[in-house]
Amino acid sequence: GVRNLGRAATQKLLSPGILGIYASTPEELSATLILGRFFEQPKNKLPKPRLRGTVAPKGGMGEWFSALKRYLLTHEVEFITSACPPLAQSKLDCLTIVATSAPEASRLLSESHPEISRTLAAIEMLPIVSVSIFSEVASSDPRGFGCLFHPNAHFSSLGVLFSSDIFPHRFESATRAETWILGGSIRPQLLALPDSELVAHVLDDRKRLSAACNKSLHTVITRWPQAFPKYSIELEKNLAQLETHRVNPQSLVLVGNYLGRLGLSQIAASISERLENIS
Repeated sequence: GVRNLGRAATQKLLSPGILGIYASTPEELSATLILGRFFEQPKNKLPKPRLRGTVAPKGGMGEWFSALKRYLLTHEVEFITSACPPLAQSKLDCLTIVATSAPEASRLLSESHPEISRTLAAIEMLPIVSVSIFSEVASSDPRGFGCLFHPNAHFSSLGVLFSSDIFPHRFESATRAETWILGGSIRPQLLALPDSELVAHVLDDRKRLSAACNKSLHTVITRWPQAFPKYSIELEKNLAQLETHRVNPQSLVLVGNYLGRLGLSQIAASISERLENIS
């Protein structure tokens, strides 16, 4: 970034953008993992997606997952909602797709593939917390998609999404909805705070961002202790080590955001490539 864009653009544009996606500062991350795919030649030419850009279901991601579950249930897929024991080798006689987080994949494969399990267990996972604030609409509210904060700006939050602006049909016209994101590798000690103190930090950020002091109606806090992997040099080494484990692709396929693709569309593209190789 400094070499090609200059120091100012790197600090004010690139760093907050990277932080908003990977929840880490650029200095902590692997350029190969983040930028490498832009220089790779695709192994299989996949059809262009019908929808391009940033899209989301009208009712939120919950709507998408519910529709996917209904579809799979009509195709004889069984859902086990209780804790699943580690997979025994005898259960892997047919193709098994493990589509979970790295820690959960490590647990599931601890008996059947101990080497893979140990490699997956070594992947560093980042914690994330979202604080959704619902308030009365004020004329001084900042409008738009949201914004990201540079780590040197000393905000407690990584950024905020103006949810009621992005998805106006999901909220009443008099309700302002904002989703504040905290965590990753930036000030992780905040995530150990009780809910009331965490909300106080977010409200301080809110005052700094806008002069609006509109009355908060209520807040919703969601915590993910192991949200997603840190895309660091260490993860790059972990993935290289995974490649050394000899696994028959006809019996076991790993799918997840720890394999070098972050985001639903990229994971879906990765799945298509892997299944193409199998077929």
